[in-house]
Amino acid sequence: AADTGNVRFPLLAYPAIGVGMAVTAAGALAATSRPLTALALLGAAALAAELLEEPENARLREPVGQGVFRVASGVDLAAVIVLGPWRGALVAGAAALVARIVRASWRTAAFEASAFALAALAAGYAFSIGGGHAGRLTLPDDLVPLIALAIAFLIISRGLLELVGGGETLQPDFGAAAAEAGLGAVLALFAVH
Repeated sequence: AADTGNVRFPLLAYPAIGVGMAVTAAGALAATSRPLTALALLGAAALAAELLEEPENARLREPVGQGVFRVASGVDLAAVIVLGPWRGALVAGAAALVARIVRASWRTAAFEASAFALAALAAGYAFSIGGGHAGRLTLPDDLVPLIALAIAFLIISRGLLELVGGGETLQPDFGAAAAEAGLGAVLALFAVH
């Protein structure tokens, strides 16, 4: 286990927390005027996945690591595809925050939740820019938007968690990102069809 007692919290994490929590709050505002069924179901699935993730990894102050497949990231990506970038960011940020607040300090929980909320927002816009539409997924037509979604989520989430939070170099694992995007696509296909 890593020694976290004498490690200072990174200064750049505070702006990430502020922006990430603002994005999560904006997602909540965006959700008020829309039906809540899909949001509630995907939120519950994301929270369950977050809670079932290995809790020992949440306490280590180390990079996420190569080959780490996160079921929660797949659910977050499904939420982005089905609900759009802002409500998808709400699902990702809120689920990560609730799951981590009991296992870590509030700063660490808020930072990690912010990383996933910001990654979900970026992934949602990458999906749209790539030609995808929220609430719809057709394969193979939406393959390019799905790849854009996966790359954006990977770079933003791992970039924040590894570069800012861990002080390490960015080591993106495209294999794990492809698997997470694949899970997200399957879940989204079930949700929209």
